[in-house]
Amino acid sequence: MCPPDAGERGGRRPRGGRVSGMCTSERPIVATRELRERGVTRSGITRALRAGQLVRVRRGVYAMLDACPLPVIAAAHGGALACVTAARHLGLWVLEDDARAHVWMGPAGHRRHDDGCGCVEHWDDGPPRDAFGAPSIPRILRQMLGCLGVEAFFVALESARRQRRITRDGLEWLRANTNAIGRKAIAVSRADADSGLESLLRWRLRVHRLRIRTQVTDRRRRAGGCAHRRAAHRRDRRRCPP
Repeated sequence: MCPPDAGERGGRRPRGGRVSGMCTSERPIVATRELRERGVTRSGITRALRAGQLVRVRRGVYAMLDACPLPVIAAAHGGALACVTAARHLGLWVLEDDARAHVWMGPAGHRRHDDGCGCVEHWDDGPPRDAFGAPSIPRILRQMLGCLGVEAFFVALESARRQRRITRDGLEWLRANTNAIGRKAIAVSRADADSGLESLLRWRLRVHRLRIRTQVTDRRRRAGGCAHRRAAHRRDRRRCPP
């Protein structure tokens, strides 16, 4: 059963024969075949490389000059962004300060790097996509649960819900394609958390049956978080400066 999110099907394919207009920030990496299908000749590719419009990632694969480094690393490895790397790239809250590139290889990918490259490979199956398209957010979340554990999963899940990046159908797919602790986290999760620390605090304190309120505004002091500024500051220093 494939996730119903549109992201499982990959992005739109820009049209046109000029290198300068064929890729946006959402499609920073292209293969030679894709360029040729858009009307770009081999000599046109060569001119784009010389002009700095394209950068060669590996044989037959190119990146736009302003492409984010992480998708380029994943493409060089032979896949697309996955797990916590993809979540961070998409702007979700993440707990892990993991500098390694997590790469989605699909069920039958081909590793292009050697074993010492430091990349973390994910070989889970998925629906058809273009060669460099990242998995959908439901699949990214499931990868995080299996790779990093439930706390990392829960924080990213609430971030996706807060940003409206996961649909109801996506949540249903995730619930049906995860384990018991993942389903528990989905049941506990909310769509109004205002920080990853808030999510983490609520998850850890749930066993004590303590009810944690989301961040609110104190009209007298403009303090985020709890009613008392000091409590809010202790809980989330990034959002509650002194």
